[in-house]
Amino acid sequence: MRSLGKAPEYEAQIQSQMHRIVQEMEEIDKHENAALAQLKLKSRSDLHQNQTGAN
Repeated sequence: MRSLGKAPEYEAQIQSQMHRIVQEMEEIDKHENAALAQLKLKSRSDLHQNQTGAN
């Protein structure tokens, strides 16, 4: 687009799409981190139950 001189026409649209995609990626990351934290808590809880149940 730059070589055709059309970059200014599309710059805002491209920036907007990039911003939206980054926001979506951040939201996915947030959900994945929350899910991982839940798995870690469950794993610790299961480990604790196994250790206390074995005694």
